[in-house]
Amino acid sequence: MNPPADQDHNGKGMLPARTPPAWAGGWSWGRLGARIRRLRWQAAQALKNVRPPADLRNVTSDALEAYYRAPRGAGFIVDVRLDQMRTFGSLGLRCTKEGDSPFVRTLLAYEQGRCRTYQDSPLRRFYEIWQPANLAETLLIDPSQAGAELLALPPIPWLVPWSGGADWDRWIGKTRTQIARRTRRLGDAYALNGDLILALESFQYAAALAPDDAAYWRALAEFCGRQGIQLDDIGVPAAQRAVTLDKDAQNLDMLGWLLYLDARYVEAERILLDALAIDSKNASVYFHLGLLYLQTGDRPAAFESLSRARDLGSADADAVLKQNFP
Repeated sequence: MNPPADQDHNGKGMLPARTPPAWAGGWSWGRLGARIRRLRWQAAQALKNVRPPADLRNVTSDALEAYYRAPRGAGFIVDVRLDQMRTFGSLGLRCTKEGDSPFVRTLLAYEQGRCRTYQDSPLRRFYEIWQPANLAETLLIDPSQAGAELLALPPIPWLVPWSGGADWDRWIGKTRTQIARRTRRLGDAYALNGDLILALESFQYAAALAPDDAAYWRALAEFCGRQGIQLDDIGVPAAQRAVTLDKDAQNLDMLGWLLYLDARYVEAERILLDALAIDSKNASVYFHLGLLYLQTGDRPAAFESLSRARDLGSADADAVLKQNFP
């Protein structure tokens, strides 16, 4: 986890260097400025290619026909009867089989002075009555004709809020976990590509999506430790959060390592010893203890801890032993 120790003028090994700040060779404000300029240029190019919507009101009243008639990539305008209006959203579907869209009825009621708040609106009454339990009900498909997949999928999220019916909490939790997992992988990819700003944001977002999962907080802490950035304000608090959620040896080891990198040696030693009390055969904990003892000048304790780590399979500990105890 740490760079190899430097050599002094006699060729003897010195203490392992602290992880260098990522901006020393990773990103810079100049690079960030270049990225912003590139994004602005891309946005300007995209705006140049935006087409105005095609006015097809005198051509057809069929939305599907208008879709095929409109130029590719352009929107279109058609006249639609109020009783055929659909809800706002990507699917553009009517909310119920009978009656106007509750959005339209709410707008008309507001225009006519019959409602001024959500509590008085047709939209509130609609959400109280219509509470689909699955995607089939959202699409107004008869359950006997819907396949198993439609019956198993959650209602479309842009139709919230509803108070009952669907097992919404379970679906929301499952979706957030899936997004958190993908965002964490995205953070790894950004880090490998050297884009540490986006990598850090990805790890932070993943932890925010799954705030009760210690693994995402540990991943955020590890990223800060490996890159040597934001140790005090992001890395250590993330590791502490992971320990609060799950006080196992792995999380305690991560917290101890971050405290060591932040030069908080007394706290780091206490946390690492707590980790050993839980798992006495954890090579990573012994390795970090060895680095800490080397840093504080306790060479006998360092040699013992590093030897234990090496015997437990740590190649890093073996390298540090050869450099510092020839």
